[in-house]
Amino acid sequence: MSRAPIAVSENNAYVLWWDNKTGNWEIFFRASQDNGKTFGDEINLSNDTTRSDDGSIAAQGNSVYVTWWDTNNQTGLREPVFIASNDNGNTFGERVVLSGNNNTTSSLS
Repeated sequence: MSRAPIAVSENNAYVLWWDNKTGNWEIFFRASQDNGKTFGDEINLSNDTTRSDDGSIAAQGNSVYVTWWDTNNQTGLREPVFIASNDNGNTFGERVVLSGNNNTTSSLS
């Protein structure tokens, strides 16, 4: 299924999508701070070798919250991932794997 979830907060609009243009399915993000007239640079939020898809996005105030599913290439298990921004999507904190099997964080480079 192709879709691009969006979230809005005040004058900000945020778009999320997944694509395999890197040769691997990744989660991408772009932000607009002028009601969607222009958008900033594309950010690869997943940026890893697992298959990432089925993302969701929410926003409130200056905060942006993103979740998606990573599929481990070796085990085939799907794990939910969470990441947040507290500056209107300009930067994001640590990725958190939410599954009980592997509750870990990793930095976004």
